[in-house]
Amino acid sequence: MGLFEWVKSKTGVWGPALLDFYFHNSLWINTIIVLYGLVLLLSWQNLGRMRDILINQILQQAGHTPRRLRLSEVHLAWEEALAASKFPFIATATGLTLRRTTLKNIQGLISERDLIHNSARQLKELGIQLDREK
Repeated sequence: MGLFEWVKSKTGVWGPALLDFYFHNSLWINTIIVLYGLVLLLSWQNLGRMRDILINQILQQAGHTPRRLRLSEVHLAWEEALAASKFPFIATATGLTLRRTTLKNIQGLISERDLIHNSARQLKELGIQLDREK
């Protein structure tokens, strides 16, 4: 028994109709799925690019401090990250939903705490201690 026969036997009346619909429209269905996957991949990369820009801002500010960096001294130019966006959508790497590239959505998906956490290793390599008190 092949896979299609097994599916037909387990799905009752609607199984054969669903398989027939898929066989007749598989080109369009698969094209839509592949295009959505491509848009999702570009959205992941777009958000990652913005996260990298914000982390670089933290590192640049840390380069102007002697040995300590306080969180209250860190100023993030979210607009600069938004301006660097080259794609109209963003998405988290584990998410399947797309969001428009807006300042509110960027700030909702990238928290300052995560940025500080992600830049902590680079700050340590620069010899800068991060003072987490605000």
